[in-house]
Amino acid sequence: MLDYPPRSGGCAAIQGQWKALEEIYETKRVRSIAVSNFDAKHLECILGVKGATVPAVNQLLFSVTEGGESLVKKNAQHGINLQAYTPLGGTPPGRASLAKHPVLKQIGKNHQKTAAQVALRWIVQKNATICFSSSNMQHLQENNAIFGAFRLSEAEMVELSTIGRNRVSGEL
Repeated sequence: MLDYPPRSGGCAAIQGQWKALEEIYETKRVRSIAVSNFDAKHLECILGVKGATVPAVNQLLFSVTEGGESLVKKNAQHGINLQAYTPLGGTPPGRASLAKHPVLKQIGKNHQKTAAQVALRWIVQKNATICFSSSNMQHLQENNAIFGAFRLSEAEMVELSTIGRNRVSGEL
């Protein structure tokens, strides 16, 4: 994964690093190659090269309170899956965790789920994937319980989509 576009060197630096990843990919030592924190301008440095391998994933800060509504769709238009990291908020320091958000807690109560499960389910229903981890077995089991019959209604999805839309990160 090419994590964060280089601060200097522009497209040439991105293309050079991507070419190195493509060479590894072509040897079949890895199954896919990806990027992290790439916006439209940075992706164009890769996608604008004829024959370039399209990143399998663009890992971005994406949650109920982070990231623009168009992120998943715009990445998907290029065949790139969006993977949400820090899906429950809480970073950078000082930013509240979504596990305590009153709207998520109320929606969770209606479904016998936690606020964290509501936040994760919102991401899944937005057709993004999730990067989460925990050393707490209960949390891991709760994370897995977002699949199956649990679904958020369209009204709940709309309500959740309005939370924190003042900040847009990684907008394409």
